[in-house]
Amino acid sequence: MTSTEVQNAFGKVLQHVTVEPVMIARNNTIVAVMLSRAEYERLSQLEDYYLGMKALEAEKQGYMEPEEAMRLL
Repeated sequence: MTSTEVQNAFGKVLQHVTVEPVMIARNNTIVAVMLSRAEYERLSQLEDYYLGMKALEAEKQGYMEPEEAMRLL
């Protein structure tokens, strides 16, 4: 969907994003994706979970303290 189409049919777009994300293009390049708040929250929770798991993995494997990393820079 083009940005002009989104502007002209914003209400319909808002209804559509409750079903699936809408990709918005300008000059034939996708510049944005519009999604429902529920989908945004789901993705945010998934990201939080992923980052938490990565932190646990790093802790198990041992990781550098910030001071040690700065010394290596």
